[in-house]
Amino acid sequence: MNIIDIVFVIFVAIIAIISANKGFILSLLNIAAYFIAGVLAKIFASPVSEYVYTNYAYEKVMAKLNEILPSGSVEGEINTVIEGVFESLPDFVYDLANHFGVFNTEAISGAIGSTLTVELIEKNYVGPAVCSVISVVVIVFLFILFAILLRIVFAFINKLLTSKKHKIMRKTNMFLGAALGVIKGVIPAGLVCAVLNIAVPAINNAQFTDFVNGSYFCNLVADILK
Repeated sequence: MNIIDIVFVIFVAIIAIISANKGFILSLLNIAAYFIAGVLAKIFASPVSEYVYTNYAYEKVMAKLNEILPSGSVEGEINTVIEGVFESLPDFVYDLANHFGVFNTEAISGAIGSTLTVELIEKNYVGPAVCSVISVVVIVFLFILFAILLRIVFAFINKLLTSKKHKIMRKTNMFLGAALGVIKGVIPAGLVCAVLNIAVPAINNAQFTDFVNGSYFCNLVADILK
């Protein structure tokens, strides 16, 4: 055992103590909070994005389209028309919309060779593209909001379940919390050991090699990796 092992033991012990004080139930609830927040953010992102687009962006988009197409319609190749429209919008709108595949080409394919109206272009191309950009922002915002709210609620639930009235539950919660903390601490410590083992041949330094080989944990991880 060398300095690496001592540091890892201290690190794992600290994580275990923190997790014991937090408790197993709250630790699991916090993990669940992020998962639930992600699901809720995904569910509500679409209606919220559509609301924001309809009430705050739609008029601006239509004004821009009418500026580009003063006649209200245009005849020609769809790609040429759409490229012209998106040249007037920020580049990230098109890039992000294209990345998430929001362009409904099937819905507008029947318009090829016929007159393309401003309303048709907005509905099938520009609208979904702008909504996709808004949706990314909305998902992040809602995820943070739901995560904070859920953690507050779960903290209150944890307090009720682990109050002084429930001594057995409280002790079990702390013990399982400490066990979970050990696992949470061992994982990053093991990853560091793996990196150190990988770095040995890359660095090719005798002193560094002896330093890593002198670690019990590094040797243990090395055996697992073999």
